[in-house]
Amino acid sequence: MWLINLLLPASHEVSSDLVVPLGYLGLLTVVLFLFGMLQAACKVIWFLVGLGWVLMVVRIVLEALQG
Repeated sequence: MWLINLLLPASHEVSSDLVVPLGYLGLLTVVLFLFGMLQAACKVIWFLVGLGWVLMVVRIVLEALQG
């Protein structure tokens, strides 16, 4: 609450009735941000796993051709 009052001019203080809804909204925002980060990390991990499989198949094919 102090952060919002810090940003607003002194004549426009936010009502104390908004403390709980702003807290819930802030908490939901943090949770959504964390889920977004996890989703991005999951995509990177899948890319790395796919790249690893491709490289493994290429190596097996090259070793089979060298014979």
